[in-house]
Amino acid sequence: KAINELITTMQKLFVHQDADPSPQRRHHLQILALSAVVLGSFLLIWVGSTAQRFQTPDSVQIRTDDIVRGGLNMMGSMCMSVCQEKNKLYDLLDRQKLLQHATDAKLRLLEKLRVDYGAVHFQRMFVDGDTYRPFTHIDPSGVSMTRLKRKLLIKVLSVQQKFKKQDYNADGTCNCNDKFETYVWATGGHSSAAGHGNLFNETYTAFLERDLKDIFGSIGIEFIGRNYAMGGTSSSGEIAMCWEQIFGVDVDFFTWDYGMTDGNHAEKMLHYGYRGGSSPGFPAFLGITFGSRARKGREAKVNELEAMGMAGFFPSEESAIAMRDAIPKSSNLTQSEAEAMPEYVRNLKCDGLEKGLPFCGKEKYTTYACPQRKKQTSWHPGF
Repeated sequence: KAINELITTMQKLFVHQDADPSPQRRHHLQILALSAVVLGSFLLIWVGSTAQRFQTPDSVQIRTDDIVRGGLNMMGSMCMSVCQEKNKLYDLLDRQKLLQHATDAKLRLLEKLRVDYGAVHFQRMFVDGDTYRPFTHIDPSGVSMTRLKRKLLIKVLSVQQKFKKQDYNADGTCNCNDKFETYVWATGGHSSAAGHGNLFNETYTAFLERDLKDIFGSIGIEFIGRNYAMGGTSSSGEIAMCWEQIFGVDVDFFTWDYGMTDGNHAEKMLHYGYRGGSSPGFPAFLGITFGSRARKGREAKVNELEAMGMAGFFPSEESAIAMRDAIPKSSNLTQSEAEAMPEYVRNLKCDGLEKGLPFCGKEKYTTYACPQRKKQTSWHPGF
């Protein structure tokens, strides 16, 4: 049946086609043909071996059984080779080893960031004494952080429970899964958050996902970053009222990055935060780009969300200023001197962020792919 459906689909594609189909159509035909061959071959082998099992005379059945057993043994060997690291997964059941894996992964990320920013610049931008410059929370007692930790602890317990259940399949073959839970981050915002003018893999959500996958993966959790920001939208009312339909019902952490479009209407952020926080995943909330004029009203709304039982966070103005001031200037540098700077601070600040001579304005956006992209405006952040 599956082969017939594929053949029917292929026939439809060839009806009324020109002698020389477009490159895109040729590409689609190649993919479809390859899929048909692979799937067809698999089905023919499966059907043929099944027919043999039921129709082969008894005198020949032993040979067939040997082939089947040999196939299962080969599959078992392949699975065990894939799962050669499986014993390490048992560390998921050991709290001390679990913490050590997460700590090691965190140290690897920090080392990577020190290379990306340069060790000296990383220290100046992100380290404040013996701590890192964080986003902050309203309640001095840290109730939001307690709620965030509790939710992550529940995730870890779920990982351990699912690992025990999925350790082996019913037929005794190896289960090679190494992720047993998900942690979903959802970005909401306007065009800047969506990354207009940049490639999608250059957005901050994409970088966040790539950087955190190793840390969460080390404890059996798949980290997923969803960038569902949309240009020209404010957080309320359509986005807020359709929150679950846009971001999903399995979100663990979501952001508000609508500073420019919401303006001074802090009640929009409250509506957005409440609708997101009421979703089945009961996610934590993070406000981004609070600005200065609207900061007081926005902080008050985060306080209301926290009072409702959510974990709510917002940017520390003092930390934001300190990080921005610590970015090294690239003005008055020769091209060779600029190229010698670490990648993440190179030509980032000249007369201002992403503008000025000699190269900050010129290299605001990447040019290695689709250099003439739309939306490369002065108000959209570059890469």
